[in-house]
Amino acid sequence: MKVVDFKKKEEEEEASLWDKIAMSVSQLITEETKGNFILLLDVGDDEILVSTDTTVADAVFLMEAAKLNLIMNPYTFTEDTIH
Repeated sequence: MKVVDFKKKEEEEEASLWDKIAMSVSQLITEETKGNFILLLDVGDDEILVSTDTTVADAVFLMEAAKLNLIMNPYTFTEDTIH
């Protein structure tokens, strides 16, 4: 699993959510990459948005697999971490 890590320096202005997503996608895949996606957005005010091109069952399975991967392999800076 690859992780895009955003470390904001104190003097830097906060990037927009749009810019963060665009930067993440550009670092993870190319225009030729095939597959499915789940996009989770925490937009504040206790609201989380979910966008996917899979069935609900497949989306839940993918989210659970990602969650377990993060729990079982605690996040550390590795060759799979993109800065």
